[in-house]
Amino acid sequence: MTEPTVGAVVHYLTYRDPCRAAIVTSVTRSQPYDLEPEPTTVTLTVLHPGGMSFAAGVRQQDGPDCVDLWHWPSRCRDVTT
Repeated sequence: MTEPTVGAVVHYLTYRDPCRAAIVTSVTRSQPYDLEPEPTTVTLTVLHPGGMSFAAGVRQQDGPDCVDLWHWPSRCRDVTT
């Protein structure tokens, strides 16, 4: 699985908005000496048609839940006519 990095563009999911583009502004990883490592979380700048908002401590989507999570954008195939 690809780890998020600062500056990466991801999709942010909330219960009140459709999927939104977001930019990773920080990444928090567990320390190697943690006995019970927490999942990696990110802080996002979320882009909306009317502005932007911020979301901290966001986990990556890894199941059916779709609230306050992020995931990698789907790749679109290049279509030429």
